[in-house]
Amino acid sequence: MYALKLASCKKILGQKTVFSGLNAELEGFILGIAGANGSGKSTLVKCLVGLVTLDEGLAEIRRTGEPRWAGDLEYSDKLGKDRRADELGMDPEIITLTRGTFGVSAPWMNAYPELSVKENLTFLADLADLGALNDRAGQRESVDAASYTEPSGQTNSTPQNTFGLSSDDLTKPVGSLSSGQQQKARLMLAGAFDPEVLFLDEPDSHLDEESIEHLHAWIAERKNQSKLTIIASNQPRELALCDGVLTL
Repeated sequence: MYALKLASCKKILGQKTVFSGLNAELEGFILGIAGANGSGKSTLVKCLVGLVTLDEGLAEIRRTGEPRWAGDLEYSDKLGKDRRADELGMDPEIITLTRGTFGVSAPWMNAYPELSVKENLTFLADLADLGALNDRAGQRESVDAASYTEPSGQTNSTPQNTFGLSSDDLTKPVGSLSSGQQQKARLMLAGAFDPEVLFLDEPDSHLDEESIEHLHAWIAERKNQSKLTIIASNQPRELALCDGVLTL
């Protein structure tokens, strides 16, 4: 089980206070962030991922009952001026997220449009420095295998893999794909290395019904594997998958 804890979180963008005094405690393997357009769902996800810094407060994700665990999958942001971490009931240390332990699919996280899906996958593998775990030649072999093509030559279209993208689609420049295909590529790339924590911002955007069913099956399978998925969405059937929902 995982716990997400937010304490006195505040974020200002330009002249706008996106959220202030945000407090929440959620537990589960699928956690939701809901709210009207402009309420700060995406901004909060960016804070949790580490792309944006909170102006005040703390945000933390950890396994329940464990002060630490492999990978240091804990998020903390800076404190408000007059509040200390121990006063907020949270760990005072600021611990960064270890690379390779999380994935993100969001409208604001685009693949390189001039590269194919497979080339983007290779780039991600290099960026994550997975070669540190395997020799570079072996890693290249595994990345090539990540075309998700079965030995028979048929594309494996299970939700953990291509979300229905064909082997031909995987070799096309991402920018040449349709909106729905690009969304499938985002999801595929976000989950390519089986991350412990997965952030999905509006994951069903531009997807057809069959792909949405695959998406939900994938999220459910991750829960069965005791992995955490955080979903930012206003879609009732996606929020219905969640063990807990924070509404902004």
